[in-house]
Order: sequence, then C-alpha cells, then structure tokens
Amino acid sequence: MPSDKDNLVVALYGLTGTGQWIISGGTGSDELPKALAMTDDRIYLSYRAKNTTMTWNGPTGTSIGTNSASTNKQELRISSFSLTPTHLWTTALLENDDAFVTGAAGIAAGCNALYITGITHSPCTFPGVGSISTGTHDFFYLGRINPTNGQFQWVTTGTTTGATHTIGGTGVTIGKNGAVHVIGNFKDDITIGNNIQPGSGKVQPYLATFRSSGLIARSEKLTSSKDSWASSITSDSQGNLTIGGRYDTDLT
Repeated sequence: MPSDKDNLVVALYGLTGTGQWIISGGTGSDELPKALAMTDDRIYLSYRAKNTTMTWNGPTGTSIGTNSASTNKQELRISSFSLTPTHLWTTALLENDDAFVTGAAGIAAGCNALYITGITHSPCTFPGVGSISTGTHDFFYLGRINPTNGQFQWVTTGTTTGATHTIGGTGVTIGKNGAVHVIGNFKDDITIGNNIQPGSGKVQPYLATFRSSGLIARSEKLTSSKDSWASSITSDSQGNLTIGGRYDTDLT
C-alpha cells in the first residue's frame, strides 16, 4: 500500500485476543472506513474509496482481489471476505454526488442477509435494484443485500421536509425474530413509507423498526431543545435495544 495515504485495514483476532491475520486495501489515495459486520464465516466492510480501482492485499502482501467503481467520486462500497481471508465480492452505489463522504454507512449481518443504512443524493443506483429517485435533494435509505453475491434485494427510502443533508440512517441492527432496527437523525418532518414523524426544526434522533421485507413497522423519535445526534444501535435476542449518541442540555 502507498505511504502517506490513509489505507484501509481489516484484522481478525481469536477469542483469546491472538491475532489471526491482517489485510489492507487502497486505491492510491485517502480511503474512509465506515462500518464492519461479521457472521460465522464472513466479514463485511463498508467504506468510501477515493479512486476508481481498489486493490486488497492479503497477509503476505500479495493481491487477493481488486474491484472498480463507476466513477472516482468516493462512492460507497461494501466488500465481503471469507475468514481465510479471501475477497468474495464488492458492490458499489452509483451516487449522484460525493458530498456524503463523512456520512455514516451502518451495516448489520445475520438471518441470511446483510443490511445497510445511510444517506445519499437522489438519484442513486443500487446494484440489483436499479436507480432510485425520490424527487428530493437527498434521502434516507435502508437496503437488504444478498450476502452471496452483493446484490441489493430491496431498498426502502425516506425523505424530509427540512434542509438538505439533515436525514439519514447511522446504525442498524437485527433484533428478535429478524426485525431490523435503524437509528438515524432528521430535522423536520420525516416520511418513510406511510409513517410520518413531525420535526421540531432541530436535528433529532429517530428509531425505526422494519420487517425483513423492508416495510416499516413503527418509529419513535427523541426530542431536545437543541440539536442532538444518534450514532449507534445494538440489540439482543430478547428484543431489547441499546442506542448511543450525543446531546446538548436536554433529551427526552
């Protein structure tokens, strides 16, 4: 990998904390890691790569795979690796702009699926689903990816009446009975399917639960007199959820 650049790295550790292997990836410029997810036999990484062609090097420093995006706009990519490690596949969103390089791209794996949530410009092309346009500047999305080939199986979107860049998912987890829970932020009214949450003019966290088909089941919001942000979520087998974020002054 080139020096004086931010290359990507993935390392596997055993139960006792002993290192198993390390792999690295880069396009020759500064890359941005986003999130990791893991199952019993696979590792998934979401990231943004600066240039078109991405090369992954294995533990010995030799290439274990390359992938290319359609443009060099720092498009969001998701790569899958076996535990050996072998590069299995990479999929990339064809986004309308690269303004969301610092935005979240939360992923979760389980129940024979890989889920990803974030924010993107409209229109955006999701491999396996096609181009999606919401008629707004940007939109929230939750997508289900086939873990075998990296193709999207469905994408659910949400929009806001607020200013641009004020809506998006930041974290996702798979809960009891395969329910998909997403944490994110919005400013003014947010609409996901037929579900609407009124906004307050401040950036506020929201929590939404989806069925494995992509249909929204329910949503809730947290409120604050000032801007507040949610960044992460996790769940257990009993249906309990834990969310994390930050706030100023008060939060309900």
